[in-house]
Amino acid sequence: MAGRWTLASGILALAISLLVFTPVCAQQYLFTSQSSGTVWQATVTDTRVDMTSNGITGTYFRLNQYDVPGYRMYSNESRNPPVIGIPVSGTGLMLTGTNSFDRSTYRDSDLLVSRAPTTARRQVNNGIPGSGTNTAGGASVVPLVGTNPSTPSYSQFSLSGGGFTGTAAQSVTELRISIGSNAAEIYQRASVYDVPGFQAYQNPTLARVVRWPSTGVGTMSIGDIGPGGSISWNSSPLQITPVTPSVTAPVIPGGGSRPVVPPGGGIRPVVGPPVVVSSGVVPFPPLPPAELVLWNNHDKEILIRLTDFRNEVDSPEFRIAPGQRRTVYLERDAGSELVQVLEDGFGTRTERRVARPGSRIYDISVYVMKQQSVAYGLNGEIEDATYVPQSVGKIEVPAGAGLQSGTSDIYNEALRRSNAGGVDRLRDPQWNR
Repeated sequence: MAGRWTLASGILALAISLLVFTPVCAQQYLFTSQSSGTVWQATVTDTRVDMTSNGITGTYFRLNQYDVPGYRMYSNESRNPPVIGIPVSGTGLMLTGTNSFDRSTYRDSDLLVSRAPTTARRQVNNGIPGSGTNTAGGASVVPLVGTNPSTPSYSQFSLSGGGFTGTAAQSVTELRISIGSNAAEIYQRASVYDVPGFQAYQNPTLARVVRWPSTGVGTMSIGDIGPGGSISWNSSPLQITPVTPSVTAPVIPGGGSRPVVPPGGGIRPVVGPPVVVSSGVVPFPPLPPAELVLWNNHDKEILIRLTDFRNEVDSPEFRIAPGQRRTVYLERDAGSELVQVLEDGFGTRTERRVARPGSRIYDISVYVMKQQSVAYGLNGEIEDATYVPQSVGKIEVPAGAGLQSGTSDIYNEALRRSNAGGVDRLRDPQWNR
């Protein structure tokens, strides 16, 4: 009975979405098992989730009344698990539950949710040793007007091995890799692919993911994303070495310190890789909120939904009249720094610091109020008019220092995204008055 009720709710939600002219746009995702590597290809809409892997398919239907902060819930009582939750941000661990009516059963799952690579394709050359030949293409994201990312600082590395040499530069948000005389490949931070001991960076154009060792020492793993969304991982032969590590001489029992020199002097023999003797995470100094002025440079009233991933249920919704502005203050996650002390076989200790970017907190969904019907009086004058919201587009607000104070022509910024079907659904019925 519960399954039939859920199905009816999904159909009802679809009918309502059509009535208010909010298109149901399919978005493509990958659900990747962290233990087995199995990849499910998924199509997610406002009303259902369709997922398939190796000929096995499954469908879940929307259960918005059971949403929890940061997740949209879907249900199918005939499947195991009967309840799943998709992160509002589009990346992160899937939530699962055994009972849609009991939120205490919701738990993090083994499946990692990520957006699927774009389907436009072009041939590219091999890049980092260890990667395959890939075909993929994609478009860059247009930032908010008045939200320019700050210039990050980079840690420098040398790469060598397998007959190749190169360099790398790593920042909080970016990884640049140059092999030989080839142009640098630029990867953006993609924490959804992180595994213990490695930070992940992705280049959608190359359909490639790089897992970089958190210590900055060792080798990287290269993941080539295939046409079906599966990822083939290989270990690169390149050895990663920090260019300018900070070195502290080992402490000598009884006091004092000195650099270690092997008996007889000369070059020290090769020893095993350094081991981590201490590790900790240090938050960066907090960032003040960004002051963002949302300007409606359009001839019709617009409606804004400012989705806060930390509390989606109570996220604000408000209107902006034509030509008017609305100021919002958005909090920013400054990120943190992983601080590790490594020790080699001679007791020499090296401190390694790796910056970790802050998380995104907000999305901005933009609707325009369109006239749906008009009531005329006996003399032809307009007595009443009904307006409904029509989706324009959704803007993914940058994380941390990437979000700067300024003024944004918010209607046209949303329109440029060409993702009207990806907006977050309105919760407040105030627009219907």
